[in-house]
Parts: sequence; C-alpha cells; structure tokens
Amino acid sequence: MACSAAAGVEATALLSPRCPAPSPPDGRSRRRLALASGTRHRSLRAAAQRPHKSATGADPLYNNRANVRSDEASVSAEKERQRNYNDGDGISNLKLEDLVGMIQNTEKNILLLNQARLQAMEHADKVLKEKEALQRKINILETRLSETDEQHKLSSEGNFSDSPLALELGILKEENILLKEDIEFFKTKLIEVAEIEEGIFKLEKERALLDASLRELESRFIAAQADTMKLGPRDAWWEKVEKLEDLLETTANQVEHAAVILDHNHDLQDRLDKLEASLQAANISKFSCSLVDILQQKVKLVEECFQACNCEMHSQIELYEHSIVEFHDTLSKLIEESEKRSLENFTGNMPSELWSKISLLTDGWLLEKKISYNDASMLREMVHKRDSRLREAYLSYRGTENREVMDNLLKMALPGTSSGLHIAHIAAEMAPVAKVGGLADVISGLGKALQKKGHLVEIILPKYDCMQVDQVSNLRF
Repeated sequence: MACSAAAGVEATALLSPRCPAPSPPDGRSRRRLALASGTRHRSLRAAAQRPHKSATGADPLYNNRANVRSDEASVSAEKERQRNYNDGDGISNLKLEDLVGMIQNTEKNILLLNQARLQAMEHADKVLKEKEALQRKINILETRLSETDEQHKLSSEGNFSDSPLALELGILKEENILLKEDIEFFKTKLIEVAEIEEGIFKLEKERALLDASLRELESRFIAAQADTMKLGPRDAWWEKVEKLEDLLETTANQVEHAAVILDHNHDLQDRLDKLEASLQAANISKFSCSLVDILQQKVKLVEECFQACNCEMHSQIELYEHSIVEFHDTLSKLIEESEKRSLENFTGNMPSELWSKISLLTDGWLLEKKISYNDASMLREMVHKRDSRLREAYLSYRGTENREVMDNLLKMALPGTSSGLHIAHIAAEMAPVAKVGGLADVISGLGKALQKKGHLVEIILPKYDCMQVDQVSNLRF
C-alpha cells in the first residue's frame, strides 16, 4: 500500500500540466519556478523513500517467511523421524498412536503452509499491481527524460546561458538525476518481486512434498489397522495353547499319581519278598499247610494288584505321551504360521527402492548383452511379484562385483539357468585325488578358477584304486 501511494504521488507530480514560460520572465517568476521545482523534488524524494520504509518495516511477508521456516523445521524433524522409522531392514516399529500423531502434525503443517501460501499470493498480487504502476511511472519518466534531453539539445544549440531556459534546464537536470534514482529504486523493487515469486514456488513444492508424506502416512495407518484386524485368530490359538497347558498339568498329576502307585507296588514287592522268605522259613520250620495256602493266596492277590497298577500306569503314560505329541504338533504349526507371516510382512515391507534397483540392474545387463532376453523377462516377472528368493539372493551378494551378483542371482533365483559355460576336462590325473606329476596341480587350479567365474567344470578321470575322494574340498565333485 505504501508503494502504491508513493506511485500515485509521483504520477500526479509528473502528470501535472506544464505551462510554457513567457519569453521575458522577471525575478519573481523565476523565484516561483524555483520554489515549485523544489517542492516537486521534495515530494519525489519522499515518495522514493516511502517504499524503502515500507519494505524495511513490518511486512507480512517476513511473518510468512518465519512461518515457513518453522514449517521447514517441522518437516525436517518429520523426515528424520521417518528415517529412524525406516532403519534396519525397512520394517516399521511405530505404534498406531505415533502414526496418528504424525498425521495430525502433517495436517497442521499443511494448514499453516496453505495460510502462508494464501498470504504470499495476496502479497504477490499487491506487488504485481505496484509493479504495473511503477512500470507506468517508468514510461512517463522516460518520456520526460526524452523531453528534457531534447530541451537540453535546443538550449545547447541556442547558447542561451543567461535566459530563463537555462535556469529551467538546470532544474530539468536535477529532475533527471532524481528520475534516474527512481528508476534504480524501481529496478530493485522488480528484483524483490522476482524473489517473492521464487519463494511462492518453493512453498508450493514443499506443500506437494507434505501432501505426499501425508498420503504415505495414511497408507501406513491403514496397513497397521489391517494388521491389527488380522490379529484376531491368534486369540483362538492362544486359547488352544492354554487348554493344552491345562491338559499337560492334568497328565503331570496323573503321572505323579502313577509314581506313587509304583512306590506302593515296590513296597508290596518288598513285603512279598519278606513273605517268601517267611514261607521258606516256614517250610524249613515245617509250618502248617493252611498257613502256606493263606500266604500263597495273599501273594496272588498282591500280584494281581501289581499287574493292575502296571496297566493303569502304562495307560496314563501313553495318554501323557499322546498329549505331548499333540502339544508339539500345535506348537510347530503355530511357529510355522508365525514364520510365514513374518516372512510375508518382511517381503511386503521391503522398500520399493530395492526392487527398482534390481530391475535397473537387469535392464542394464540386458542392454550390455550379459544375459539373455528370457532370463531378463523372468527376473522382471520375479521383481514384479516381489519374490523372496530374488531378494535373498540380492541381499546375500550385495556389495560384490556386478558379475558375481549377476551369476548368483541367476543361480539362486533361476535354478536350472546359468550364464556360464559347461567345461569338461579329460585328464589322467588331478590333485589331490590322483596326483602323479605336475599336471595334476594345473588341472585342479584351472578348475577352481573357472568355477569362480561361474562356469560348470567337469573333470573326467580314470577310476584308480588309489583315488582319494575325501581330499576334494573346493571343487564340487
């Protein structure tokens, strides 16, 4: 607003009609002309100084820049938080509450950026209007400059040094100097307008980045909710596990009871031994036959009780073993399901940069004609499906040379296909299996070197009786 007011003052000062000076002006008219020119110069200087004050004063653009800096700090903090969130193997460890807080923070930042963008757009509209007004004033000033230059030429040709035209020429020179200063000031204002437009463009870019991060957080939040919904069937499994634990406790109690029965049976066996000893003593001492019969009946009863206890104990042990087997089976099923889910989550949460890097590597190998078109199409299909074999092969050989990575990917991810050659050596000796001369070491070293390059090496030897097959370590025999 200050710039537009200054532009209006300058336009009124410049568009004021100029009356032609009379041919013989007196001293009073000269003084009046000088006073009018002085007041005009003062008004022009005041109008030129007002935009500077308004530019250096409390401008809403600085408040917008402060808001933008605070938003940039929050965005950088959020980016660092996302980096900590994606550390490790790309597996997310945040909770739902953290995701909700991050989404709310991003929404607040987007609202602040929208407000700052609206304020910046309003300020840019004002600056553009002031720019148009300044451009009009510059055009008027240029016409004035051309008029003053023509008058200066006319005065220099006429050589009227003492005439009133000479005085007016001096005044016009001063006005020309002031007009040049105004033009420089307007140029600086145009530069500031360009800087403001660049700031608005940067704000729009940051807003787009924040929108993308908000969408990503919303997708993660939805995935986390889906994971929480999937956790329902595990409660049933845990109930089964608790039931199995109760069954184990009952079987353990039964086993303890069987152990007590066994101790009782051992006591009965000791008593039987004592009874047999007493029977022998009775035979020796010729006890009566009735006592022997009674003792034999007691022995039979004790044996029957012992057999019944043994049968009950064996049945309880079999039940206990059966329950233990069932418990181990259920535990193994639970472990397998948890491993499958963890592998699925791990492969699903892998960053897309890894798969894009693998696809770029396959495209580069295909362009360099290092692999065939069929192998490249199969690798692309596996990348599209995000196969775990391809991921494991790439992660296990990451950091090695491109040739080794390519061979290992083709071996592990595509079994049955290889980019190497099948080389067969027919030799009479090979170290250390059957070594006679120096050629055996040459054959073994050549085979190792070819295997390191990814070729399939086959060495055909005669079947000696003295062959040491256990000595083969580095070659696949």
